[in-house]
Amino acid sequence: MARALNSRLGGRPLQVFAASESLGAGFAQAQPQTCQVLKLVLGPLHLDLLGLVVDLYGQTHSSPVIVTIDAQPSKGLLGQLLCGLAGGGGVTNLSGLQSLLSSLGVNVSTTQLQGLLNQLGIGSLSGGLTQLDLNRILAALGLGSTPPPGG
Repeated sequence: MARALNSRLGGRPLQVFAASESLGAGFAQAQPQTCQVLKLVLGPLHLDLLGLVVDLYGQTHSSPVIVTIDAQPSKGLLGQLLCGLAGGGGVTNLSGLQSLLSSLGVNVSTTQLQGLLNQLGIGSLSGGLTQLDLNRILAALGLGSTPPPGG
């Protein structure tokens, strides 16, 4: 992913040292359950845009910048949606999946949803919904592209 993000801005390289996404759900000390949506480690950046000068760097002018985006599913709809899309770690039961789908404008009954999960071979949500399973569910509901065979 980092290689794909490395690009050139005005002839100057924008170094992406590392990038990761969908790292799953985890517990932060003394904080509610969170899931990491995106983590980028960028090289220092200097932009001069028509007189607007932007310098973005870490602790020193040569230190990398670390951008981390976390979502908290217990804090609201956006947190639920982003955790669901980032790997589904926040979806651990049928009502949580229904809530996520409802936020996308899809209303399905418990019976219909359980039937779909059985049809897709998804037995239990107790360990959290994987990104692959979420993609398969969305594709089956017509909300995403169908994954390639064997994918």
